[in-house]
Amino acid sequence: MGSFLRLLSLLILVISTDIRGANAESLTFAINGQTRTVMLERAAGTGPHPTIIVLHGAAATFAAEARATELAEQGPRQGYAVAFPQGLGLRWNFFPPGRETASTVTFFARFGGPPDDLGFLKTLVTELIQRGIADPKRIYLVGRSLGGVMALRMACTNTNMFAGIALLISAMPEVLGADCAFAKPLPAIVINGTEDWVLPYQGGLSRGGDNLWPTEQMVSFLRKTNGCTGNAERSVLPFGPQRAEIERAAACAGGPVVFYRIVGGGHDVPLSLKPATALLAFFGPGANPPPVQIAKPRCTRLETRMFTDFCNGCTRPPFNQQIVRTADNEWTVTYVDGNKVQRTSKYSALAESSSEILMYDGSRDIQAKFDLKSRTGFVRRGQRGEWTPVLNILKDDCS
Repeated sequence: MGSFLRLLSLLILVISTDIRGANAESLTFAINGQTRTVMLERAAGTGPHPTIIVLHGAAATFAAEARATELAEQGPRQGYAVAFPQGLGLRWNFFPPGRETASTVTFFARFGGPPDDLGFLKTLVTELIQRGIADPKRIYLVGRSLGGVMALRMACTNTNMFAGIALLISAMPEVLGADCAFAKPLPAIVINGTEDWVLPYQGGLSRGGDNLWPTEQMVSFLRKTNGCTGNAERSVLPFGPQRAEIERAAACAGGPVVFYRIVGGGHDVPLSLKPATALLAFFGPGANPPPVQIAKPRCTRLETRMFTDFCNGCTRPPFNQQIVRTADNEWTVTYVDGNKVQRTSKYSALAESSSEILMYDGSRDIQAKFDLKSRTGFVRRGQRGEWTPVLNILKDDCS
């Protein structure tokens, strides 16, 4: 047993040195006599900062998770502190005390028994706050695969610690879901593949032998918890042989629930989705948001009309938009879609000149640019994509 633990510790140390940034450090805690390790990537400047805790999948290290999500690099760049805790034996004990399966008890016997991972993560949150690293009002929980199951365990029992949750190729086990009740609404983003062979999308027995809720039931639970009403906004993002069917439940009293259904996807998150970008956009601006460059507001309102062939006719039919400034750096976009349903979205102003207005929708990671001279509007995903012309500016109220 001793040689196994030494080998495991060495493996974690060697791999983590490959991805640690200039602000990375290691934290250790003793929980019930078991030494626990966390890799922390600090954001620049004095804290506290919005903070993301990332839980790796089974048989993965925290270093591998940092590399796969790219959050170790992108999080601090946008003003987030990011913590990567390490599960004992590269696993998590998500079971309530006394309800562990026989295989779980056997696996953790080499470590002195099933670990108190709930206590470990609660201690981590407390330490991050007490050390002035984490803003207690903006701590987010991300879990991949088994890490997502552990994230749900934390959310079920300690909801008030978190401002949002992200579940990547994960599921709700019946042993948790039967008694789970969030103490408050929790904005959530879910990314699951319909052909997942490890944690089946349709529910039932996992590869590890746990009985799971279907993904749709888990998403419905999150929507109900957040008080979501009406139909979710739907869009499709194709990539290769797969596609992402995106459902955004935004009419939620307790915060949005965004669901990425990866049709044909297995037990992985497609890199085409750029998970770090999607997660950071969902959680909102970090401690270092892009500066707003507005000298003097010129325009207060724009009326636009989408192109008839935008996204292969998905506008059905082309519709007008009312774009109204609600504050110096805020805009509201309102339109009626092809199904005669009114939609509203919020944009933050990034820059404005006599000839151009640049806006950003952080919930969808979309930038919009309005060229007042050519009377054309453009959109792009993120901050580096290509601009796509999508509309004409019909009228404006500009001084």
